[in-house]
Amino acid sequence: MRIYQLAYNDSLLWAATTFGLYSIDPGSGSIKFHTTRAAVSDYNLTAVAVVDDVVWMGGSYGVLYWDLSNDEWRSFPGLNFNAEIRDIAQTRNTIWFATNRGLLKYDRKRDYWRLFTQADGLISDNVFHVDPEGRDLWISTDKGITTFRWYRKSRLD
Repeated sequence: MRIYQLAYNDSLLWAATTFGLYSIDPGSGSIKFHTTRAAVSDYNLTAVAVVDDVVWMGGSYGVLYWDLSNDEWRSFPGLNFNAEIRDIAQTRNTIWFATNRGLLKYDRKRDYWRLFTQADGLISDNVFHVDPEGRDLWISTDKGITTFRWYRKSRLD
């Protein structure tokens, strides 16, 4: 089993793996596999992040989340994105996904998706990592590291 990414919240470590989502309790050493109840089956998860009480996951078949506060699962089958999700980060009401097809933005308030690509100013569509700093985003790609100012008025959202 390959572990692609780890995320930590409160007392649990979350693991995105080839077999799906696992949680690890470092205190007790217990490991638990979590079966999704979303519209997608358990699959190769390549990214995980915990934002507030929500575990965001991404993989070869899309994006889904699990709200731990109410045990709600949600997937986005209509997204039809067909890309590899590599990293997940948050800025205010926005969740960012680094993918092999660009930088994917999800506006939680508007329930709205937007894909940023080289046409929007990225140095490459092949994004590996996204790290927010204030309103700016640091992104790493196959062509280097850059700051992306997604909020510029010249970019339609």
